[in-house]
Formats: sequence, C-alpha cells, structure tokens
Amino acid sequence: MSKRAGAVMCFLAALCWMLAGLAGTVTGFLTSEGRFEQALLAQVRWEALGISPEALRAFTQDTMRYFRGESDRWEPEVSAADGPIPISDAFTQHMATVRDGIRTARTLALAGGALGALLIAVAVRKKRFSLAGYELGGLLPLILAAGLGLWAALDFSSMWGWLHRRFIPDGIFDAAEPVMQLFPGSLFAEYLSPVLTAFGLTALCVLGLPPLLRAGYRYFSQKRSNEC
Repeated sequence: MSKRAGAVMCFLAALCWMLAGLAGTVTGFLTSEGRFEQALLAQVRWEALGISPEALRAFTQDTMRYFRGESDRWEPEVSAADGPIPISDAFTQHMATVRDGIRTARTLALAGGALGALLIAVAVRKKRFSLAGYELGGLLPLILAAGLGLWAALDFSSMWGWLHRRFIPDGIFDAAEPVMQLFPGSLFAEYLSPVLTAFGLTALCVLGLPPLLRAGYRYFSQKRSNEC
C-alpha cells in the first residue's frame, strides 16, 4: 500500500467517525423525551393556550415513541382551552419523513463507525497511518458544523429556513397553522447548544485518538524493551 493510499484511508476513517458522531448526536437528542419536554415547557405558550403539563408530557411520549420506532402511527391528541389542536395530514406525513430520516441517520452512524474502524485497522496494519490525512478528515466536518453553528447562533430562523428548503421541503408550514403552536422555531433553537457541545466532545475524542495511540505505543514499546 502506498503512502497516498494510506493517507486517503485515514482521511476517510476520520471523516466517517466524525459524520457518525454527528448523526448519532443529532438523533440521540431528537429522540430524548427529557430534552423534548424541556424544550416544550420552555418555548410553547402552553399556559396561554390552556394546555396542561400532563398533556404536554403525553404529547412528548407519543412523539418520541414514534420517532424511536416504538409505535407505527403518530396520532397525538393535545387539548387546549379552545378544544383539541388539529393536525393536518401534511404535517403527519412530515413527521413520518422525520422518523425515516432518524432511522437512516442511525444506520449511517453505525455503518460509519464500523467503516472508520476498519479503515484505521487496515492502515495501521499496513503501517501506512497518516496523521495529516486523519486530521484533515476530522477537521472538515468540524469546520462545517462550526460554520452552521455560528450561523444559527447569529440568525437561527435563517439557518432553519435554509435547512428545510434544502433538505426537508415537506416540513415548511405556515406559522398560522394550529399545530405550529406546538413546534415554534424557538423550540428547535433549544437544541442548538447541547448538540454543538456534544458534537464538540465527539470531535475532541476523534481528533485526540492518534496522540493517545502514539503515547500508548511508545509506553508499551519502552516497557517491552526494559523487560528484555
């Protein structure tokens, strides 16, 4: 195996691990009942609408069970002061799209983690590990995530709108639609800080792996030499 091939393998390995970490982080938060309930209580005008905390909790459980694949249909019933909040068929279909996206992201996260491990194992076995290639593969997704994070921090509505127009076109709904009272844009802004923090820790682990491996290799090599 040539040095160039080794560099490409290490680049792809780090890229796979970073993307797997991002996918795992996002899906983990999107299926967390505690995180969703916390965001609902903070951003939905539930008191003004006449929605009880118990109703929000039931809505949370129904939605997260659906996203996790524990139920086949998303049919929540949320009662406000004016009566049950109607949910259109289009919005129900959008929630099915989100669930399918979560399933795909989970599969890709597992596949990316496994592929990254395989590529690194081959590169190390062939003695063609490339630190430069590995760091480049790890830094590119980090730079992209940092850019999106900065955009979201400065203008979340703009970033959220672009994301939907580009990747989730069936998720664009008029703010006046009744169900949007349960999904204001600020609800999703609640996820920004924890997602970026968790992904930052993931990136730290991925990019910090080579120095740890090198230190471990040197330690055991020296120990073996001393024993001899």
